Amino acid sequence: MSQVTPPSGVACINCGRGEDELPLSAWRMAGQSFWICPDCLPYLIHQRSAVMPKWGLAARPASGAPAERGEQDA
Repeated sequence: MSQVTPPSGVACINCGRGEDELPLSAWRMAGQSFWICPDCLPYLIHQRSAVMPKWGLAARPASGAPAERGEQDA
């Protein structure tokens, strides 16, 4: 497994805390990269349609699937 080293000054896309405060995970969506902390990850999982526009990430639906796929069950 390869390690991803964050560039200096990276912060969680939601809360703004940096890697000096807590772990950050790198994610990619629609050709954009972003970092998110474990405290904010549930927002990405359970409230994706609400937070992605706020974060400036445009969600693209999977081909043949609605944009909200999986969120009705959350």
